[in-house]
Amino acid sequence: DVHSPGLHENKTNERNDMTTGISVGRKARLNIDNKTVCIGTFSPKVFKEVVTNIDGHICGDLDPPVENLTRGRQMIAAQMTFDITEPLLDVVLPLLGITDLGSDVYELGKTDDVTAFDLTADMVGSIHTLTNCYTASFGFVGQKGDRPSRLIWSVVGSSETEAGSFTEDHLTFGKPFAFTHTTCTISGTGADTARPIDRFQIFVDLNLVTEHNNSETLTDATEGDRRAVFATSVPYTSSHDDLHWTIKDDSGGKQAVIVLDNGTKTVTFTMPRGIGQGEIGEVGGKANQIRVPLSFNLFRYMDGGTRVSPLKIAITDS
Repeated sequence: DVHSPGLHENKTNERNDMTTGISVGRKARLNIDNKTVCIGTFSPKVFKEVVTNIDGHICGDLDPPVENLTRGRQMIAAQMTFDITEPLLDVVLPLLGITDLGSDVYELGKTDDVTAFDLTADMVGSIHTLTNCYTASFGFVGQKGDRPSRLIWSVVGSSETEAGSFTEDHLTFGKPFAFTHTTCTISGTGADTARPIDRFQIFVDLNLVTEHNNSETLTDATEGDRRAVFATSVPYTSSHDDLHWTIKDDSGGKQAVIVLDNGTKTVTFTMPRGIGQGEIGEVGGKANQIRVPLSFNLFRYMDGGTRVSPLKIAITDS
């Protein structure tokens, strides 16, 4: 009898049993040093080493015994992306392992060291706290299209615990930076010249030196052989062919400046000595634009006995 109440009840229960719950990213939250920020992505990478001697354990069996296994170091890392805003930079820039010169100006300093901070991520299924985090690398990127310019940030940490609660302290919203309001100047033959670009990337790898010693958790970290690069792409026209002809033989360094402007605030990245390569891109077809992909390794230099940083970041009013 298809109208039997019992049969109808069983079908309802069957449907309910299939509902196991879904955790969606829209509900996730992130605290950086106790400030709640909006994120694009949050990708934790947490694992513990498996310590075993498979190659040197011979006991008359083809398969390794689980009794000959234990756990070792806990490896903690995470990568995050954010839309760049002025309030976000106020929180993040002091944590990047660079020098705070005051008045919203930062640079890659001579003897920088990393700063420890905590991350707490409400990932809906549970709340994760990563303690004693240190910046490993960071990058600022933008390209033509409908997405704002972004910050990409990678960190390492010492431990992961499950938190019992998440305390919100929301950061003030700020206007994003559209790529269409980005300007770029790169010196070529003579003075700095405005360049039309379709993308940019400014990336700094701290090359962290980390240590666990005889501990499961990270015991210390410091900056190593830091490397900074700037990359972009410029149309290959007679107005900008100097970027190919002058850069390939240059050994003194070219200055590049990227300025982001949202109508309220500007963020200026000054890179005074970039040693670059300006190889001509592929001529891929009669309708395809020919461009010059550019990449610069950023160097410091001395100006009358004064050290000039490879990269300076300044936030000012528009």
